[in-house]
Amino acid sequence: MAVDIESVVARDDRMYGRTPRLVVSGLNALFVGSTGYLSGDFPGGVTTVDGTPVEATVRVLIRSIDPALNGLVVSEVKSAPSGVWRVDGLMSGLKYDIVGRKAGFNDVIAANVSPLDPPRIFDSVVQAYIGIPLEHAIATFGGAEPLLVTKKSGTLPEGITFSGGKLSGSWPTGSKGGYPIEFTVTDASGDSTDKTVTVELILLPLELATSKEVPEGYISDRDIQPITFTASGGEGPYTFSTTGTLPPGLNFNAGTGELTGKPSTNGSYSFSVKVTDIRNSSVGAFFDIEVVSAFEVFNTNLALNKPIDSNNEISYQTSSSSPVNGDTNTSNYTSYGSDEAWLSVDLGDIYNINKIKGWLYYSDNRRYYEKRWQYSVDGIVWVSVYDDTVDPIYSETSAGKEFVFTKDAARYVRVITNGSSSNGGNHAIEIQAYLTEP
Repeated sequence: MAVDIESVVARDDRMYGRTPRLVVSGLNALFVGSTGYLSGDFPGGVTTVDGTPVEATVRVLIRSIDPALNGLVVSEVKSAPSGVWRVDGLMSGLKYDIVGRKAGFNDVIAANVSPLDPPRIFDSVVQAYIGIPLEHAIATFGGAEPLLVTKKSGTLPEGITFSGGKLSGSWPTGSKGGYPIEFTVTDASGDSTDKTVTVELILLPLELATSKEVPEGYISDRDIQPITFTASGGEGPYTFSTTGTLPPGLNFNAGTGELTGKPSTNGSYSFSVKVTDIRNSSVGAFFDIEVVSAFEVFNTNLALNKPIDSNNEISYQTSSSSPVNGDTNTSNYTSYGSDEAWLSVDLGDIYNINKIKGWLYYSDNRRYYEKRWQYSVDGIVWVSVYDDTVDPIYSETSAGKEFVFTKDAARYVRVITNGSSSNGGNHAIEIQAYLTEP
């Protein structure tokens, strides 16, 4: 609060037309519990004359649109010879005017200022998890920036450190539970507040998960889709193990948790996979798997009169139309909606096949977009025998299209399209699946 030695001598306290009024008896109750403050460091500095700190009178007045409050003097203090002053117990939601005065000099005013709250620590509990990286800045509020947080007392969990106002740890490993730590927050004016913050170290339950669902059945002499077992919670490192009997040809890598291979022998098998953490906690999962051979029926349309399905509504050109009735005439077509859609056939069991034949609507030699012909054992993982994004594009003809491939097991056959060069609809005439004799 600088007092200008060049100013004209002041003869009153009018503050440019605003007359200060002393606080009336009982009004102090309005400020009970208030924690805001104004000081020589905020907002106008210490009291000085020509740049030299001096003792002066500092008055703090309420600034309000309420005439009952406006202009009330809530405090009058003397600054120290060093020019430092401070007024506590102010309401942080109110605005104030500050008047600095010294006999023989004009008043200096800082108008419409807000008091600061003392620096405080917001956090009460910080949750940290064993085995999971931690990075948490202690939350603060109030005070004059910048705020500095320091650790005063207490012991942090093993694996967690405090530096630069942050709790951090790449791999907390301490004993679970609460760790009370006393911190101090100090603001730019030197005000400080202590608060105890509990660092709660939590050990999550040990859990076992798989990259995909383990199927109940496998086809013999056919590579399985690899399955990776993973652990979470507890505290690593983790150790995997198996008990029971894996189907011959399947391998479990205890180091990577991966199940791979090609089952070679039909039969029923039961086994479990267990994971154990460094604290010797363990959890496991039990599996029953049936290994079977795919049926082999040669030179027979395995899709004939089998159930069909689609992700769109299915409608038929005539009451006798069906995409699995053996009729390849254009009057036999079946619609399966618009936009990208699929139409599938359930062969009813797992068969070895090596040929798919398909007819889509062909009378105008239209080309269907984003066309794919596929088969699947489980209806989840699909193998494409034709994909127009990588294979030569063709238009539909009365001869249909034949796709021959290496013998493989399948239960489902489907076609995917996304409209055609003629319209936005999808139309199939016939879908067939075969295993030809070697």
